[in-house]
Amino acid sequence: MNKLIIALLTLSLFSCSQKNHDTADTTFNSGSIVNGMQVQVGQWESVVSLQAGGNSFCTGNLINENTVYSAAHCFISGPRSEQEVQYFRNAFIDASKNILSNGDDLLSVDKDTAVQILFVFIDYMAKQQASSTTINFGVGKRDGQNHKVKTVEIEEVKIADTYKKLFISGIFPEIEFTAEEKVEIGPRTAKDVAIVTLKEAVTDITPIPLISKADLEDISVGQEITLTGFGAKIDPILIYYVYQTILKNNQLFDEESNEQKREQLKKEIDELIEFYNEATQLSQSESDKNTVNMKVTSINDKTIEVVDNKSGKEAGACHGDSGGPAFVQLPNGEWRQFAVIAQKNPLCHLGNLLMKVHQE
Repeated sequence: MNKLIIALLTLSLFSCSQKNHDTADTTFNSGSIVNGMQVQVGQWESVVSLQAGGNSFCTGNLINENTVYSAAHCFISGPRSEQEVQYFRNAFIDASKNILSNGDDLLSVDKDTAVQILFVFIDYMAKQQASSTTINFGVGKRDGQNHKVKTVEIEEVKIADTYKKLFISGIFPEIEFTAEEKVEIGPRTAKDVAIVTLKEAVTDITPIPLISKADLEDISVGQEITLTGFGAKIDPILIYYVYQTILKNNQLFDEESNEQKREQLKKEIDELIEFYNEATQLSQSESDKNTVNMKVTSINDKTIEVVDNKSGKEAGACHGDSGGPAFVQLPNGEWRQFAVIAQKNPLCHLGNLLMKVHQE
């Protein structure tokens, strides 16, 4: 047990350095749900904002008074570069040495042992992320006022084994999963769903429950559905891109001898810095809840794809909407959640991949 505690403390330092926010297929697009409608106070009250440090990074939905459904990648963010892959590998291998004996590590034990150890580490990282995340009810800011109804802390978060294995496969390709497992842990098949248990029951807001399995099977291509989310006001990847461009232009400015070109570069740098400062401030402001109607274009065993329905403009979920609910209205007029927003098109407004969910 002492060895496990030491390993988790090692990972704690590592996971604190990771920003496990919404990073699934992020692009340089700004805005929340693209070409959506702003949700008014009192509408879609069950839809919540997941926040860390006061910033909204994902969305979820209250399905009963104790439980919110969101996306797994909101709590476990995979590496986005070779450098991050190596960072994860080193952290996990070093932590495993504190558990195993005789100098063994993850790469020297059998597959099942390695996977079970990594499951413990991944669960711990998700727990760390959950401990710094709050569930926020309301619509965000309207006319300069914050319409936040309440904030609730997280008791526990559960991530499906298939998503954990997808996470592992991206860091340790040498861990060989079976052909059957590989089918279940693809980027479009691994269950990108987080089941969040709240520390206190929410009794003053009406949940929108999960759909029954029978009603889920009745959803058809061409059917209208509704997405709702707390998309960030501007994508942090765009801010990073602008920052890198400033650095690059500064280097070009230092190396440029032509005075006219230097003047032009200086002007571009000043404009980029102004945008960077405004964008940084905007990204730190509270996000708004938006909604949009979409239509189903394809249905698979685990996923449903949707595109813009009839807004006259291309629409879809974007950064910060991940984990948000996909709703459908039943023939009796009641609304049900049938999916979680799992992935967006790289351009945000050209459709979304939804991960099916239903009552067990």
